[in-house]
Amino acid sequence: ESLSVDKMFHMQRVPPLPFIRHIRIGKRKLSRPVVSQFVRTTATSACIVSQLRGRQLIHDVTSPQLDSLFSGGPQTVYCGFDPTAPSLHVGNLIALLTLERIRLAGHDVIALVGGATGRVGDPSGRSKERQMLNDEELEANVQGIAKVFNRLNTNTSAYLHEEIQPGRLIVCNNHDWYSNMNVLEFLSEVGRHFRVNSMLNKDSVKSRMNSDEGMSFLEFTYQVLQGYDFFHLNKIHQCTVQIGGTDQWGNITAGCDLIRKVTGQTAYGVTLPLATTKDGIKFGKSAGNAIWLDGNMTSAFELYQFFLNMADEDVSKYLLWLTFLDQQSIDKIMLEHNKSPHLRHAQSVLACEVTKIVHGSDAAADAQSSTEALFKKSSDLSYSVQEIEKIFSDVPHVILNTDVEGTSFVDLGVKSGLYSSKNDVRRTILAGGFYVNKKRIENKDALISKEEHSIEGKYTVLRKGKKAHALLRWT
Repeated sequence: ESLSVDKMFHMQRVPPLPFIRHIRIGKRKLSRPVVSQFVRTTATSACIVSQLRGRQLIHDVTSPQLDSLFSGGPQTVYCGFDPTAPSLHVGNLIALLTLERIRLAGHDVIALVGGATGRVGDPSGRSKERQMLNDEELEANVQGIAKVFNRLNTNTSAYLHEEIQPGRLIVCNNHDWYSNMNVLEFLSEVGRHFRVNSMLNKDSVKSRMNSDEGMSFLEFTYQVLQGYDFFHLNKIHQCTVQIGGTDQWGNITAGCDLIRKVTGQTAYGVTLPLATTKDGIKFGKSAGNAIWLDGNMTSAFELYQFFLNMADEDVSKYLLWLTFLDQQSIDKIMLEHNKSPHLRHAQSVLACEVTKIVHGSDAAADAQSSTEALFKKSSDLSYSVQEIEKIFSDVPHVILNTDVEGTSFVDLGVKSGLYSSKNDVRRTILAGGFYVNKKRIENKDALISKEEHSIEGKYTVLRKGKKAHALLRWT
């Protein structure tokens, strides 16, 4: 059963099969951030594939007939997301926004939450088995992910072309079709179509076969489950295309092969580039570098800062991947950026656009205003109380409630939690990286004075470098 994006999931308890995960395979060893001079664009139904190529979003396809497929009329496209955390993260944005581009071009899209496959864990790109989640954790994660779908669907609708009727967003949970299927039924109806030699040749399996950890039978079956998901959606929703990251190629082709064997029809797979660090490490929870799309886990300000700090060599491709700006606008942005890269013009546009898509225009405007107030050089070297209370409602910081009249800034730096030792504070002061209310402290022996350093007798803002803040609230 497919669910509307506004309907929450409720997962029934499925009797676990604990023995499966213990069978091993292989060896054991703003001012508002509205850039109105830029053009935002969506594609028509027939040219969506060429638009995705132009935005460097297509890494590989299973068939050269993909263009012809979309030229023949509206299609249904799906992408799956396992509920391994209460929210999706920046690493998922490429797939999420690709789905939205396709929907805005007039095609139906399915966002599949893996309420069942989340119990198994995708081995792709992993060196060891995922930690098992209990039913309550999985259900909470499913609901959290559904909220992300809902919010992005609402925010990206602002980019709808007035002459294009958008497609539907259908949110499904694969727990719905697996919960009533027993092991023998699944093995006889689905398992017989898969060949072990082909499964063993998948990159996600081969990399683990040669590791000391090996691979459990539970993980080994993941590609069968994802393959059946595609088959089920093809049968129920006439879904013809699955998209996913480059690490999903083996799982995607498993579904294409199953559909061909059972129905004789052609299904299509498309892989998208992965969001990685400058060192090539994939963004995600497992890598420990996740930037979440839930504002309670990563604030709009933190999301904005993440993209504002993106490397110059990466910013152009992320403007293509994660915004709806057209190529001409992006070219102009990069031309302006390259004149003075230190001003980070392209990163500012990227940060505004992505924050707007994820959290909405108001949150993006607040994040930009807070950034300007905290970091931009200005003749005004202080804040107002109103600015302080507005900025620090979103900016991560340490609060210190005390009266520290006459305390040295060295001692205060440690007491605030910004530094682990007095020597760290002294080194930062000598290097010019310790600030009080926007003003650099240059004397390591200086003392704090409420009269000199407080804002209207209420607050003092301490800053370490460019990112870490402490808010001193005078008592």
